[in-house]
Amino acid sequence: MSATGDEVAADLARLRRQTYDRNTMADSLADRLELRVATLEEIAAARWPRRWLLRARLGRSLRRSVRHMPGGTFAERRIEAVTTDWLAR
Repeated sequence: MSATGDEVAADLARLRRQTYDRNTMADSLADRLELRVATLEEIAAARWPRRWLLRARLGRSLRRSVRHMPGGTFAERRIEAVTTDWLAR
C-alpha cells in the first residue's frame, strides 16, 4: 500500500519540525559552549594577578550553576548539569 500525497506531506512536515527542534537545541548549547571556551581563553591569556581573579570568578560561577542539581559531590552535580539526558525527560 502506497502513501497518499497528504501522508507524505505530513511526514515531511513532521521531519522538518524535528530537524528544526534538534538544530535549535544544538545551537543554544553551542552558544553556551562558545561562551565557556572564551572564558577559558581569557583566563589562559591573562597575567597574574588577573588570572587568579578570573579563575576564582569561573569557579564561583561553576559551583553556582550546579548547586540545584541532584548529587552528592561537585563532579556528580556537574555531570548531571552538562549532559543533555534531562532534555529528553
